[in-house]
Amino acid sequence: MKSITYLVLFILLSCQACGQNKSQQYSKSEKSNSETLNGFALLELFTSQGCSSCPSADDNLTELMKDATIKGKKVYALAFHVDYWNRLGWKDPFSSSKYSDRQSMYVSALHLQSAYTPQMIVNGETQFVGSDNKLARSAIAKGLATSNDYSLTLGSASTTDGDVSTIPYRIEGNIVGKELCIAIVENGKVTNVKSGENRGRTLQNNHVVMWFDSITPDQFGSITLPKEQIKNRSNVDVVIFLQDERTKKILAAEGLKL
Repeated sequence: MKSITYLVLFILLSCQACGQNKSQQYSKSEKSNSETLNGFALLELFTSQGCSSCPSADDNLTELMKDATIKGKKVYALAFHVDYWNRLGWKDPFSSSKYSDRQSMYVSALHLQSAYTPQMIVNGETQFVGSDNKLARSAIAKGLATSNDYSLTLGSASTTDGDVSTIPYRIEGNIVGKELCIAIVENGKVTNVKSGENRGRTLQNNHVVMWFDSITPDQFGSITLPKEQIKNRSNVDVVIFLQDERTKKILAAEGLKL
């Protein structure tokens, strides 16, 4: 009778130890996946102060970024103000044909019928109406949950006359056929719109792209920022990202507050 009791006790203890071991293995696996996950979301909003549908998308971008900042998520925002609305009564002070050309690039890459505003593109591959908060959050969640083969690391920036002038970078991954894009963005831009579809409105724009450029990257290198674009400016950030020249997919991204 005692031998049977000992046998049952041995089996129970063995099962318990086995369960603990599996639990420990599962926890280690979870930790490993968490440590290797390097997801991010780069939001590109194509907008215009001359478009009556755009202020709601601008507000959506601001809300998404506030939420991401509070939660410490790797989300970056670029508001590209296109210039093709300027002919309809109001010249957007932040607009550029260069930004309209960038949107046209996505029209071709994503096989769209035409450009439109407000349009949001996430990580160079998912597009939708920029004011759609639900789709935006879904695309952000997907980007954050994706493990990437590339990484971009920014070093300590050097300064000239108190302003950031050079930013070192390191890229892990094959850089053939890739371009490194640099955007200087400014927050809290307030404009009294005097004509066009938003006539009489006071608009506040955040994450406004004030300067944009791209270079052919090295594995290790540095980026020199134009002094005239950062001197005497407040609430300025720089967003740097790696993009595939053929597919236009964003492969890695980082940001830095100036």
